[in-house]
Amino acid sequence: MKIDVSDTLAAAGEAIRIIVADEQATDRALVQQALRRVGFAYEIREACDAADLDRLLAEVDGHGAHLIMTCLDLPGFGGLEGIRRLKQDPRTRLTPLIAFFTPAARVVQQKKLVRDVYEAGANSAIEKSDSIEVYAARLQEAGLYWGRTVRLPV
Repeated sequence: MKIDVSDTLAAAGEAIRIIVADEQATDRALVQQALRRVGFAYEIREACDAADLDRLLAEVDGHGAHLIMTCLDLPGFGGLEGIRRLKQDPRTRLTPLIAFFTPAARVVQQKKLVRDVYEAGANSAIEKSDSIEVYAARLQEAGLYWGRTVRLPV
């Protein structure tokens, strides 16, 4: 089955504006590297804590981010409450949000966390991995999905 992507941002050659919020510089770099491998034009802005994220949201207000990717452990963000705030904010209410989370020790905890992430308003939940290759593959798949498959609210 061939998918028509002619009216996506990627097909139009428009840069997909993404905010990547993670306290770990290595994880932010991995997200950028994985998205570059997908081959689309991405304009990525980085935040290392909630204050940075708020500053970036104020800067892009009017231009808007097409996608927000944030770690639940982002300092000052508040995890699930941070997702709820972003989904209640008129600037980001419609912006797709991907939540990254660290692997839970127990499967039961992880299932509850994933359910809670979606209930808070996230559009996707991606588990970080101890394996850079596995995490990079997950990020590339997310980049393809959000850059090619779905229509972003612009």
